[in-house]
Amino acid sequence: MLLRVSILYTGLIFMNSFQRPINQFCFDEYKPEDAVPALKAHIAEAKERLEAILSIAKQDRDYANTVQAHSDMSDEAGYVYGVVSHLESVLGEPWSSVDLECTKLISEFYTELSADKRIYDMLQAVATQNKENHTAAQKRYLKDLLESYERGGILLPQVDRDEIKKINQRLSELSTIYSQNVTKKNDDARLYLENVEDLDGLTKDIIKDAAKQAKDDGRKGYALVFNQPLSIEVLSKANIKTTRDAYSKMVNERNDGVNEPIASEILKLRHQLAIKLGFKDYADLNTANKMAKTGDIALQFIQDMRKLYQEGAAKEYADLERFIQEYEQDDQATVPSYEVFSSGAYYANLFKKSLFDVEEDDVKPYLPINQVLSGMFEALSKLYGVSFKENKVQQKWHHDVKVYDIFDVKERHIAVVWCDWFARPGKKPGAWMNQLYVANRAGGNYDQPHQGLVCGNMPKPTKSSPALLNMRDVETIWHEFGHFMHLAFSSTELKEQSMMATKWDFVEAPSQIMENFVWEDEVLAMMGKHHATGDPIPKDLIAKLKQARNFRVCSGTIRQSILSEADLRLHRELHTTDITVTDFYQKVSTDISPAKEPSDSQLIHVFGHIFAGGYAAGYYSYKWAESIEADMYTRFANAPEVLDPSIGAQYRDKVLARGDEYDPDVLVRDFLGRDSNQNALLLRDGLALKT
Repeated sequence: MLLRVSILYTGLIFMNSFQRPINQFCFDEYKPEDAVPALKAHIAEAKERLEAILSIAKQDRDYANTVQAHSDMSDEAGYVYGVVSHLESVLGEPWSSVDLECTKLISEFYTELSADKRIYDMLQAVATQNKENHTAAQKRYLKDLLESYERGGILLPQVDRDEIKKINQRLSELSTIYSQNVTKKNDDARLYLENVEDLDGLTKDIIKDAAKQAKDDGRKGYALVFNQPLSIEVLSKANIKTTRDAYSKMVNERNDGVNEPIASEILKLRHQLAIKLGFKDYADLNTANKMAKTGDIALQFIQDMRKLYQEGAAKEYADLERFIQEYEQDDQATVPSYEVFSSGAYYANLFKKSLFDVEEDDVKPYLPINQVLSGMFEALSKLYGVSFKENKVQQKWHHDVKVYDIFDVKERHIAVVWCDWFARPGKKPGAWMNQLYVANRAGGNYDQPHQGLVCGNMPKPTKSSPALLNMRDVETIWHEFGHFMHLAFSSTELKEQSMMATKWDFVEAPSQIMENFVWEDEVLAMMGKHHATGDPIPKDLIAKLKQARNFRVCSGTIRQSILSEADLRLHRELHTTDITVTDFYQKVSTDISPAKEPSDSQLIHVFGHIFAGGYAAGYYSYKWAESIEADMYTRFANAPEVLDPSIGAQYRDKVLARGDEYDPDVLVRDFLGRDSNQNALLLRDGLALKT
């Protein structure tokens, strides 16, 4: 039953803007002032439902009235919090302060549930007494649910459960503060320049925007802000080295140290939590229900992977340094810090041009974002038999957003996706996908579509040009949309086992595999058309891009290795030393990197993946999943045509549709016909196989 949220004021009924079914999203209508009252009301309703479930006589319990009812009881509360959290991430204020309060409320509520032994005993009873009536999916879900309660300390004494509850509530609050600090500091960051000559190499639109920003700030000259598209432009195109260096320094120092104590407290609390729950450290706690199983295995994987690429990265660094010295005619010149791992910054671009006669931006005129999206939809339609139709009726949170309905080969409405691709103030950095509503597919039910969103920070269109993308941008779009297609095809018996329930070190595989298609001739022909003339992307340009695809690939892998190893070791070792989080990170980086981490780097203060996301002691999962997806992609790459509908159908039905109904290694084995190995990844990256 849907809770009707309304608030009584002196006898008058005020209709709350969050009062709607949980599969209905009206982004034009939500009011920040309604969020907290709505969430409180829904939490109260969920608690009433819980008590009703707990009161069912033991002999009358079954999966539907106990386990499923327990899963569904807080759907409305999750709806409100999900909307608030999303709007905060794409709009910032006035949702940021509301999000902080809602996070505290929802955290307290779910922490109470996780510490309520009555729930565990109730679920345990159903698992024991009715197991012969349960389907395989129900048995798996119940087993995972009970184990999650046990990992959360439900069998510990009450005093320990109370302490765990306090830790979890504080961690939730700190993560929200950390994330909001990042967004605010990003929006506030400025590099002020006096002369237009300092912006040489940047486009007229960027220079015009910089002049306007300085004027808005009450300053003379020009102001360069921080966002991802502009950061790429400045560090790759500004001809004045002092401008690039100053901008890099501004980027490195933009957090101003405000997140250092927050990151430190988060790590300490996570370690305390792990110890109380009987684990050696937080890495062991967080990997216990993942493919890796332990922090040792995860760390060993990253270190072994790093060793395969380290020699190549050192050579790439030396080659770039030699090029810079020759280019600048200065045998003392070194690689700037922002170039150490980059394949597309200023000197790297020039070096690539000298090697392959191609630059990052050469392809941009042929990749306007609307054509890229149209080509992606065409490719997905051929591969999976789906169709896309723009929905101009659904409400949006910003005029940049576009909404699409997705229909399967049987013309069933399987999904709705909101796409928000462009950078703007108030929007958190990066790119991400999130689910809004998971439809019930039990028994082949297709009455409702899954609903979700995909967000990015691509360069915005200008008055003179549409939004033009490079290959990295295109890979990002396909990556995030790959996540969404994982949701769109979910047809698990239980909605609780759909896409988001997949093991965390596998969940990136269905997104990363999509990046491979971007480089295929057939797909490039669909996406690549000149924005002004409509001419197809030239074949010789495609050939050059492919030749340069692995340019500095080892350096990129080492960067991922540093982030992954730092993440794991921060959660395993920092509690044994008194050094700061920043210094610990820099030590890990210096031990691995071919160049010393810049002293002004505060990357750890904007590392939202591990301090404000789901990747704490789990950032390794990107490389773990990449090894799997590269192997799975060989089935497409070795087929007569890369968009083979029969292989697409097998991948859709054997991997994407099955969510967490089975362990990932079972899904991969069903699709490949064997266990996965890392050979395909090494071959793709141009490394010789090592036995």
